[in-house]
Parts: sequence; structure tokens; C-alpha cells
Amino acid sequence: LGTALTHWRVKEANRHLRRDLLHQTTLISWAVNAAQVATLSGTAADLESAIYQRIKRQLMETRALFPMCRFLYIMRKEADGRIIFLIDSEPSGSENYSPPGQVYEEATVAFSRDFLTGRADTEGPINDRWGAWVSASVPLYHPLSDRVVGVLGMDIDASRWRSALTRAAFLPVSFVLLLLAIVTGAWLAGARRSTRSPSTIRRWWNLEAQVAAVIGLTLTGY
Repeated sequence: LGTALTHWRVKEANRHLRRDLLHQTTLISWAVNAAQVATLSGTAADLESAIYQRIKRQLMETRALFPMCRFLYIMRKEADGRIIFLIDSEPSGSENYSPPGQVYEEATVAFSRDFLTGRADTEGPINDRWGAWVSASVPLYHPLSDRVVGVLGMDIDASRWRSALTRAAFLPVSFVLLLLAIVTGAWLAGARRSTRSPSTIRRWWNLEAQVAAVIGLTLTGY
């Protein structure tokens, strides 16, 4: 029962974390001008574009508002099937900076499919050249059509994600260990009582009632 409870808690925590991640990414996508994203060429020429600079500054400032967020970026799928970076939230001098046109070679099948289906989704943990991440992706639609001009992505470090799930499991695991300690202590006390003389045993007669009370209070406290 304790194992099942822990599994349920972790599963629920994972579901809530993914829902919140997708919700945050969706809110950010609403502030991105998809029509301007559509004008980007996905080449080094964008570096001189005022639109590129404005959206990049927006992503950098937005990333700072979300403590768990490590990367924000916009990608596009080219006609030849390649998925490239258009803009990311890293300063140009960072070792993790992705310039316009950089190919994202680690794209999963599910992520590639999002460009075709226009479906917002989360996936991970997945590994790429930058590390291990849990990611959310939200399509950016052109305001005058239903064309997907790019996908906004948010990455969260997988280690922080696992830490959040571990915290969710801590309470039920601690509770189960506490109950096991109580039962083990009661068993040892009962075994000790059985070796005592009849006159001494009379002082232990209420052991079962004490154990029942302790377990009941523990269950109530949980």
C-alpha cells in the first residue's frame, strides 16, 4: 500500500509539473509576435535585424522570471525537414548560445511531429548536447492564417525535475518507514515480554493497546 501510495504521489506530481510547464510556455507564446517570427530568415543575416534583437531580448528577460527555466528558444522546421534555431535566450557570448540557423540534430520524432500537428506538448527527460531536459513546446501560428511559423520551447534541467519528484515521494516514504519502525518496535517489545516472569508480564498487559494508539495517532497525523 505504501509503494502504491508513493507511486501515485510521484505520478500526480509529474502530471502537475508538466501541466504547469506547458501552461507557462503557452503564456509566454501569447506574448511572441508570430508574424514577426515568420519574417526571420533563420540565417546569420537575422543578427542585424531589429525584430531578431527585440524578440531575443524578450526571451532573455522572460527566462529570468521563471526560476526553473534554463532555456527559451524558437525553432522552425525547414522544407528539407531540418529543424533549426531561430532565436534563443542565451547571450551571444555564452557557450550554450545557438545562432540563427543552427540545426537541432537531437530532435525527437515527437518534437518533429509537433510542427506538423500544431500540438502543444511536453516530453522528457531527454538528452542533447546541452544536457538532460524536460521540455515543453508550443506552436506559434501566423495571425492571418493557420500556418505554424515556429515552435516556442522551454527547457527545465532534468535534475531539478527529479528533485521535485523526489520531494513528492518523501512524505509517503517517511510515513511507511515510520509505521514499519512502530511495528518492529512493538514486535521486539512483545518478544521481550514473552521472556519475562508472569508477575512482570502483568505490567505489559496493555502493550497492544499502546501500539494500537500509536499507530492510530500516526495514521491520523498523516
